[in-house]
Amino acid sequence: MNINDIVGIDAHSMSEELSEHKLKKNYKYGTQRICSPEQTWERIKSLLPNFGITRVADITWLDCLGIPVYVAIRPNSKTIAQSNGKGLTLMQAKVSAVMESIEVWHGEELSIDHSVSTTANLIQQNLLSYNPSTLIPMPGGFFSDTIPISWVSCEDITNNTTTYMPKELMDLNWTLKQQAHLPCFMSNTVGLASGNSLLEATLHGLCEVIECDLLVQYSSYIANNSRKLVELQTIDSSLCQQLIEQYKQANAKVYVEDISSDFGLAGFQVNVSLSDHIGLSTGYGCHPNRETALLRALTEAAQCRATVISGARDDIHPISYHTGRNPRSDSHFLQQLAQQKQLTDYRTIISSDSNYIEDDLQAIIKTLKEKLRTVVLVTDLSNQHYGIPVVKVVVPVLEHPLHKMGARASRSPQANTSANTRESEG
Repeated sequence: MNINDIVGIDAHSMSEELSEHKLKKNYKYGTQRICSPEQTWERIKSLLPNFGITRVADITWLDCLGIPVYVAIRPNSKTIAQSNGKGLTLMQAKVSAVMESIEVWHGEELSIDHSVSTTANLIQQNLLSYNPSTLIPMPGGFFSDTIPISWVSCEDITNNTTTYMPKELMDLNWTLKQQAHLPCFMSNTVGLASGNSLLEATLHGLCEVIECDLLVQYSSYIANNSRKLVELQTIDSSLCQQLIEQYKQANAKVYVEDISSDFGLAGFQVNVSLSDHIGLSTGYGCHPNRETALLRALTEAAQCRATVISGARDDIHPISYHTGRNPRSDSHFLQQLAQQKQLTDYRTIISSDSNYIEDDLQAIIKTLKEKLRTVVLVTDLSNQHYGIPVVKVVVPVLEHPLHKMGARASRSPQANTSANTRESEG
């Protein structure tokens, strides 16, 4: 198949949605969606057998926190059999787990056409709107302009044009060996998102991609012992304070850090410490609305604990249990926190109160274009037989914590100061 024969999404479908349809956020209790989780559940519950989901379970009270956590099980998954979900309510957590499982299924069972070509060939035909060398590489990968790789059609929603994305970025069928080419790019679920509409899914996926980049950039602050700790008393969200109080009732210590950057989104890292065998657990959240971002981080920290306690998820490393039993695993972190002299006022952290999905997307796309001169790539992975919107979002230049520190994080003043400190100590 020739690269020009690929049948992808309508070149203007996403952009037309952005300009023609206003999707109001009708549900704003702890999250921002166009409909309630109860409505979403009614639409998807009969489809669970089609995706191989055999069990949906409430694991909230495996832990002592009482913050809702659910799991969805797909025994025949080609990646990870257990998907997790969290929320303020049991239904939020339930839908979260099931939708995560469904979106991973879409990544395993790709129903989109692809073709093999070299990057040089695509550039020659003026078919790429970005530089593929700015994508997240496979550690030890073999990417070059002359190596043939598989490509799928995608939409550059920054420039309203069709372009192409390496299939390897979204292919979650880890039971197959690479056949068409040498490994070049890292396959993962970051940016893989589902929703009640394509635009809702795209916003969710884009926030996740940016969240990973925020973690990489914030790592330079951590390396320089300059954590941006948030003063809990300044958090003026009653929902966030309720969760913090639940942690405190369980004798947990809660530390909230501001990992926001200048992308126009609030970002948080929440660390929770209990004096049990789990030790520290961490959650992250990123969203245009700071309350939503912090709620995601707070609930994800609870999800992290419940996941380790249940022990059923495929990708839990044994070190997750060994380090928790060692009291020293908390000591360095707690020592860093004790050294922080200035605390961040939660109310000063950037936040948007937009009522429409499109407004959030347009603002983020504009900021990424202006500040990083990069584009937002979206591939529609929705399976026509089921009609559940699923997308893969990729933003060239943005970085991932599983990869080594990229160019932007390495150039930061904090990273340079940290590097100089290590050299002087050596």
